[in-house]
Amino acid sequence: MLTKDDLQAISDLMDRKLDEKLDERFERELSPIKQELKELKGSVNLLNVKVDRNTRKLKEMDLSMKNIKFDNDRKFARLQDGMDTVEQVLRMNRFIPC
Repeated sequence: MLTKDDLQAISDLMDRKLDEKLDERFERELSPIKQELKELKGSVNLLNVKVDRNTRKLKEMDLSMKNIKFDNDRKFARLQDGMDTVEQVLRMNRFIPC
């Protein structure tokens, strides 16, 4: 007849075997998921790099556009001044009405 200690030893042995089998099964089933997570992490890192690069390019483009606008505003002001001068000369010579 089995004693309480014998039953406890059998129970402990069964628990260890069950834990080992569950660990093996979890590792086998979780391994592909872990691999997919690594791949996704790599993809996310790549996307972050691309977003950073695009953000930098947009900032550079914004600066370029501001520079072009400033330059064009200055050129148009100079052109307007020239047109005002031409208009004054034409009026002085009475080629256009005053």
